[in-house]
Amino acid sequence: MLCIGEHIPSLRTPAFRQGALALFDFSEYRNHWLALCALPGVEPTEAAILDHHHDTFYGDGALLLALCPTALILHTPWIRQTPTLRTLVLTDPLSRLHRLLNLPREQGQGRCFSVLIDPSGFLRMRLVHPLNGHGMGTLREALLANQRLPRPLRRKSDYSKEKGAFVSCSL
Repeated sequence: MLCIGEHIPSLRTPAFRQGALALFDFSEYRNHWLALCALPGVEPTEAAILDHHHDTFYGDGALLLALCPTALILHTPWIRQTPTLRTLVLTDPLSRLHRLLNLPREQGQGRCFSVLIDPSGFLRMRLVHPLNGHGMGTLREALLANQRLPRPLRRKSDYSKEKGAFVSCSL
């Protein structure tokens, strides 16, 4: 389990984007901000909300990702329902990412557990928010605030005694 300020190791996981299946490799996105939203499932409604915010996050220099705990999104019926989804949806059937990022596999409907990962590959923030316009706006504000913080991120041991340097938030 990673703490805020620790480096994310290089991992590969199955993913879905715009009707195609692929492997997502975290090391390929080291120079990008990542906003990873963990959801209990990605139904067409959730997919539409994430896709609606895709361009906003991209314009802010971040890649918006969804993380689903099951591989059901890789099945043909789900793919047929969301053929033009631009938001990259990662699957985590073995719970490796959930355990690594300390994200719950089971959560309340409509709640999103998100993490921000900086371009250097460090975990910057955890945020619990509703999966709606207000919650995604809160995640965007957290992203913009973290982008203004000095880079590169200091080692965990350098700021672990400071209060409020990097915090987890909940709405």
